[in-house]
Amino acid sequence: MRIVLGVDGSSGANAATQWVAAHGPALGAEVEVVHVICRTELWGMAALQLDGGSLVRARRSPLRGPWTEPLRAAGLKVSTRLARGDPAVELCSCAEALHASLLVIGATHHTALHDLLGGTAHKVANHSSTPVVLVPAARTVRESRSDPVSATTSQPRLGLYRDYSTSTGPLCGAGIGRAPQGGLV
Repeated sequence: MRIVLGVDGSSGANAATQWVAAHGPALGAEVEVVHVICRTELWGMAALQLDGGSLVRARRSPLRGPWTEPLRAAGLKVSTRLARGDPAVELCSCAEALHASLLVIGATHHTALHDLLGGTAHKVANHSSTPVVLVPAARTVRESRSDPVSATTSQPRLGLYRDYSTSTGPLCGAGIGRAPQGGLV
């Protein structure tokens, strides 16, 4: 089984990495860890006549180190890829090109405006032809107080599983709730 894991150093990406480290060994997974540098970041640096190569080098280092260390510690076969472009497009393209069984990314908590416009997780969930697992970031104490459901447990919630491999329709399984103890949803 091949898993494509999108990382960016965020709390959501860290949660996704931990999820793959916990479930990947039982699946015999090989993991392709992908970080995408937005072209707009590089364009902004070019407009200011700054060296974009320093940004690429700065992102490559944690991709090969702390962002993938939990996966290596879990005994998973890990390879890394640094891409440039729109993160959602690049992650979906990578998963499709590698014939991945799963595309795993972290989902972070955003403002209502960001939710309205849609972030990377929203775009991936709606455009990927590969089954997607969205792993929510751990909530802070402040966020938990405003959400009594998540305040009752520290167990991560699984946001969405999308599978196009059956003929029953594009959304074959979805759930917002608790992931079963030690199991996959």
